[in-house]
Amino acid sequence: VTQYKKNRKLLSGAYFIRSFVSFAVISLTLGVAVSGSGPYLRLLMSRTKSASLLSVLRLLESLAKRLAAEKILKMMRSGLARLAWVGLVISGVIWVLEPEPIESWCESSVFRKDKKNNGFKQQGDELLELEAAFNKMVEV
Repeated sequence: VTQYKKNRKLLSGAYFIRSFVSFAVISLTLGVAVSGSGPYLRLLMSRTKSASLLSVLRLLESLAKRLAAEKILKMMRSGLARLAWVGLVISGVIWVLEPEPIESWCESSVFRKDKKNNGFKQQGDELLELEAAFNKMVEV
C-alpha cells in the first residue's frame, strides 16, 4: 500500500503477487499435510469418546481421503514446485525494484519533493538515517 501511494505501482503489484503466492504455498502445504494424516485421524477416532470431536475427525478424515487421491496429490505437489519458483522470481523483481537507501532517505528529508509527507521529526534523526543509508550503499 505504501509503495502504491508513492506511485510505485509495479513494485506494489510485485508485493501483491508475492503475498498471493505465499498464501497459495501455505494452502497447498496444508493440503499435502492433511492428505497424509488419514491413518493418524483414524487412530484418534478410535480413541475419542467425544461426539463433537468425533464428527470433526470424521470430516477431516474424509477430506484427507479426497486429498490423498493420486491426481490431486500430484497436482498439489507440482503446484508447490511451480509456486516456489514463481515466488523466487517475484522476490528477485522486488529486489531490483526496491528503492536505494539514499532514495528512501531523500523521500523523508528536507529535500523531499512532496512536502505534505511527514519528514524526519528531528535533524539528528535525519543525519543518523543519512549515515545509515551511506553505510548500506558502501556495504554492497
